[in-house]
Amino acid sequence: MRFDACPAFRPFFGRLSTCAKAALVVLALCLSAQGAERPSAMKLFPEETVVFVRMANAHDFGEKFQQTSMGRMIRDPQLKAFIDNLYGKAGDLYAQHAEGKLGIYLG
Repeated sequence: MRFDACPAFRPFFGRLSTCAKAALVVLALCLSAQGAERPSAMKLFPEETVVFVRMANAHDFGEKFQQTSMGRMIRDPQLKAFIDNLYGKAGDLYAQHAEGKLGIYLG
């Protein structure tokens, strides 16, 4: 890392290792990010958004969902082929329509 633009910093930063310099940069970025206000989810989604679900604890929600009749039905061995086909089709539709737009590839 070179500090030709700021000769006053050269004596201090010249003695630091590369790891220490990187740590200082990361620390500075973290501190500046803390001061930045995070936009709400409502501002991040486009106006055409039809459904938005927000939950405080997704893990707790998942465990409670497993206790419901729908959760038990999804785990039912007699419905396994149907559920697997349903998830497979949903994954295919996502791959066809959303992967490129979102930039998130499921593998």
